Amino acid sequence: MDDTTLIDSTCENPDSYEEGEPRTPPEVIERLKAILREATTITGEAVPPGDVYPYFGELSVTWRNGTKMLRLTSFSDRESSRLDFGSSSCGALANYEFDPQANGKALSEKLSWLTGFVQSHNS
Repeated sequence: MDDTTLIDSTCENPDSYEEGEPRTPPEVIERLKAILREATTITGEAVPPGDVYPYFGELSVTWRNGTKMLRLTSFSDRESSRLDFGSSSCGALANYEFDPQANGKALSEKLSWLTGFVQSHNS
């Protein structure tokens, strides 16, 4: 299952939310999916599956490789998305940096960092 399909099924599943938690707004879902599509277009390869988490109107996809972690988050209170990346400890980002203006190019570069592979770019 690709990330866009996983995003849709996760956000539509009532079990993904706590009681009383607001559902992720459609514009937040679409913003995150657009970044994933852009990264796929740039690299010519599908973005690897990650873990999808809705959280009180936000939506994130997290990828892990060893102690490295990369998280793309789309927020309901602003029209931008953010990339957090760094080393993880016990499943949480411990030492990390962030890019406050995430886009497909930045995501494809950080996925290369995460996996240790250099992806071929079509642009």
